[in-house]
Amino acid sequence: MNNKKYIALFFFLLFGHSCAYATLLERADGTMLYDTDLDITWLADANYSMTSGVDSDGRMDWFESNTWASNLDFGGFSDWRLPETIQPDSNCSFHNSQVDAGYNCIASEMGHLFYVDLGGSANSPLPTQTLFSNFQLENYWSGTTVAPSDPDNSWYFNFGSGWQGGQLQTPYSFYALAVRNGDVVSVPLPPTIFLLGLGIAMLARANKVRSRVSPLKTNNRTPGPVNAGC
Repeated sequence: MNNKKYIALFFFLLFGHSCAYATLLERADGTMLYDTDLDITWLADANYSMTSGVDSDGRMDWFESNTWASNLDFGGFSDWRLPETIQPDSNCSFHNSQVDAGYNCIASEMGHLFYVDLGGSANSPLPTQTLFSNFQLENYWSGTTVAPSDPDNSWYFNFGSGWQGGQLQTPYSFYALAVRNGDVVSVPLPPTIFLLGLGIAMLARANKVRSRVSPLKTNNRTPGPVNAGC
């Protein structure tokens, strides 16, 4: 492989693999998912309150959902919470007195997950995906109240349509997603730095191999193929 091919392979690794670091990365054998955009980690089971036996179907009112998330101990972490809804959000389709709702609300953590990470579209259900399990195409509670002046209503996000809205915290029962701040592993080097070093090493290897092969015959035999593998 000549230098040009090594260079092409290096840039493919650098820019092709960097795309994989722009959304969700599997952690702990896929039981958690790290969002590099927001620096948060999702629990991959989207109805873990039911899976773990805490609730019979996973539907809880807002207070029960908050209690479940704050008491959750999973993967060695006990700082789980419900997702946040950021206001204002100019991306939303509906605006009223600094309260932004409707479709395309990507400032909120669940909106970002639906539209950006998982490729959802307004007024359409969550696309088929394999990263999360037990996703319900219904309402999920946010941990954020609609407004300080309206403490009895909290935000929710509907994964069956991409709609963000507000609802009374009780007696309504919705599903709950668990999320925590930050990553769950320590990464010694950013991917781009690792790939840069890999590219340099590959180029050095190519030059070393070429220096070993003389363009002139030294005997009556034609030099055989050179193994440039690592």
